[in-house]
Amino acid sequence: MELLESIYDRCMLDAELKTTWFPIIEAESSIHLAWIQDKENRTKFKAEFLSFIDTGVFK
Repeated sequence: MELLESIYDRCMLDAELKTTWFPIIEAESSIHLAWIQDKENRTKFKAEFLSFIDTGVFK
């Protein structure tokens, strides 16, 4: 998920990347959703990224 956060950061700087990466973020987040919802793991990420994942903005 740390890699996805880095990709998210880049997508926020370059909107054209969203077309390529948002479907990948969606697929990976669904696979690892239980892990990232664990309170202990959430402390590893920025609030902006967690909100992005929680709200499903990438769909």
